[in-house]
Amino acid sequence: MVEKEQNWSLCGIWNEQLTFGREARELKKRTHIWASEIGKNFYERWLKMNAVKPDFDFEERILRKFEAGNFFERIIGFVLVSAGILIHDNKWYQIPEDEEHLAVSCKPDFVAGGKPNWEKSKKRISEETLFKLMPNLGRIAEALVSHFSEKYPQGLKHIPFEIKSINSMVFWAKKDYLEEAYPHHVLQLFTEMKVTELEEGRLLYISKDDLTTVEFSISIKNESLNEKWETDVKQMTKYIREGIEPPKPPNIVFDPRSKIIFQLNKVKHVIKGCYTENYEVGWSNYISKITGIKGKTQKEVCEKWKWSIKPELKAKNDELKAKYKENL
Repeated sequence: MVEKEQNWSLCGIWNEQLTFGREARELKKRTHIWASEIGKNFYERWLKMNAVKPDFDFEERILRKFEAGNFFERIIGFVLVSAGILIHDNKWYQIPEDEEHLAVSCKPDFVAGGKPNWEKSKKRISEETLFKLMPNLGRIAEALVSHFSEKYPQGLKHIPFEIKSINSMVFWAKKDYLEEAYPHHVLQLFTEMKVTELEEGRLLYISKDDLTTVEFSISIKNESLNEKWETDVKQMTKYIREGIEPPKPPNIVFDPRSKIIFQLNKVKHVIKGCYTENYEVGWSNYISKITGIKGKTQKEVCEKWKWSIKPELKAKNDELKAKYKENL
């Protein structure tokens, strides 16, 4: 009996609580826009705002990936609070509704800055139990305090941060232009800057496999971003207020950074800019409603969809190759 009782395990409870322990967001009709939706396709947003049930629930692995993202966000937040520079953590804001815009809700991951008592920060870091278990984090916090206290003796300006964790293959392939690869992340942060009236914001990406980070600064004075934000929110407002169903997103999109690489007469050629699958369709749990393709799982439907668009995708890229060859 005693031996059986001692045969305890972590994994079952761990996995269960990261999925079944996660509270699902209630599906209900709404007339406010989430900042994290701005820049994404209007059709899926329209379905969500009208409380249309998705074709598929998220699989357990996807739910655990969401929680992994939360873990990385919390790690960075813990370093900020230990260094004494965390001002707000996931504080709710809302831009009020007006004649041209629905209300827009947002929740910056963190607002950091201020003028902390650096000596208290050093003491807090030295006494923190978690840093004894994870000394690398402790060293990062200590280095932040040492650097900021010396370089910014008058304190740090307040800056909203959005933390995005992505797999290492994507991170290293797109490290220098992640803010261009995910424009909805930029518009989410831009919303948070609008509502907090802070002039600068930071997108911080972290590679899940090796913890490397890269940071992009976004300015509230960026007129192009403001124009994109206004166009998006006004258009979504029109769809909702007038009850208009938006067009479905295209299956294939042009990506100016993707490449076609081929050999011609034993010479390697590279065409920069080509057609690719629209990842917003492939990843969507409304994929059957978007594509009309049925299946038992989201993964099954996604594979069928990829096969269905291969001929068109090949034809579009073959046309690009033909035009390229004509100009050689």
